[in-house]
Amino acid sequence: MPRELGELEYMRELVTLFGARRATELLGWSLLWGATGVESVADLRADLEARGLKKSAMYRAAADFRRWKEHLETLEGSALTVGQAIQRLREVK
Repeated sequence: MPRELGELEYMRELVTLFGARRATELLGWSLLWGATGVESVADLRADLEARGLKKSAMYRAAADFRRWKEHLETLEGSALTVGQAIQRLREVK
């Protein structure tokens, strides 16, 4: 049965998984991706490449997002699209 994490539990999971700095980076990326309409893995890759980032920064952002999406799916017991996972990150206050 799917369940949705509360905001405090959500943030604890995010910081536990990544640490405070990388969790903050991922939240920042999610705000940007949500504002620019990223809805798929292809959109996410294209957005990162368009920003002219070093390959290591691109891979870290994409890998962190994928790791969080998979972790969240396990915790909540339901599959999420890339767009839904980005939206869940953006909803955290």
